Amino acid sequence: MKVSAPRPPSSAAALTGIGVVALVMYWLREYILHIVQAGQIAIMVDLIDTRPLPKGRSQPSNARAMVRARLVETGAQFAADQIVKGVLRAITGLILAVFTLLPFRGMRQLLTILRAFLNLAVGVIGEVMLAHAMRTRAADTRSSARDAAPRSRLGVPAACADL
Repeated sequence: MKVSAPRPPSSAAALTGIGVVALVMYWLREYILHIVQAGQIAIMVDLIDTRPLPKGRSQPSNARAMVRARLVETGAQFAADQIVKGVLRAITGLILAVFTLLPFRGMRQLLTILRAFLNLAVGVIGEVMLAHAMRTRAADTRSSARDAAPRSRLGVPAACADL
């Protein structure tokens, strides 16, 4: 009986494995940064509202305790924020692709500026919603986000709060 050496994995399997690891690392990095940002926002909200910091605790330990107390709401906010960012990227990417096919001069640059502005605006809206939830200590993340979302004529930010 002839024993054959094991075959090396295919390049498709290797690329899939690398892609999965990269995706997990990206989401982990984003989540950790969101948790740190939530702690910073919680401390800033307390300082703006002139609430005294607990005696014998540093700001980082106080922020950690505040985020742990609201971990479910912070996680839901993170998920909604990532969904909104993904949808925004898809829509602006599609618009950018369509307008690059049309013969308008300078449209690509204008749409690139618009995309950067929308990415910044979505980030700020997410921070405002998180700050409002921390300030009111709301138990219902969805209604808190709806209350904090700025209203517009198109209803886009208000629709983002419904996620």
